[in-house]
Amino acid sequence: MCVVCVNVGDRGTVENLNGGGLNGLCLATFIENMDSSERRRDIRAHASPTAHILRIGSVERVEIVNASYRGLFIRTPTPTPLNQLLRIRILLPTKTVDINCVPVRVIVEGNGRAGIGVRFFALDGEDKRHWESYIKSLLAPRRMVA
Repeated sequence: MCVVCVNVGDRGTVENLNGGGLNGLCLATFIENMDSSERRRDIRAHASPTAHILRIGSVERVEIVNASYRGLFIRTPTPTPLNQLLRIRILLPTKTVDINCVPVRVIVEGNGRAGIGVRFFALDGEDKRHWESYIKSLLAPRRMVA
């Protein structure tokens, strides 16, 4: 199996690879047929550790819906603006971690309940090791089935 990663904005790369084909389709057709709503880079796992958004002067409990190595999708009582730096405290089984993140997607349902997709920002050191270990533990059963 051959996997080709292409920066779609790089027309030269797309044109050079266009004649090679991918599953019977040329690369340009394959890119056009991709579901644009699916922009995740990592596999997500269902997760539900206790979590809070820490703000100056307040703490807001949130519900984690799913998680990956580089981000989360969380339910919040109120929507959060895009690109606003947030700090989320997550109680993992082994340690409590504080993670800086940025909302990259905001969804508000008809009932007013909000959900935000966040990307981690500057996660490193011991917190990163604990987070990655937690995600590996969530994904391990999925890999065994495959």
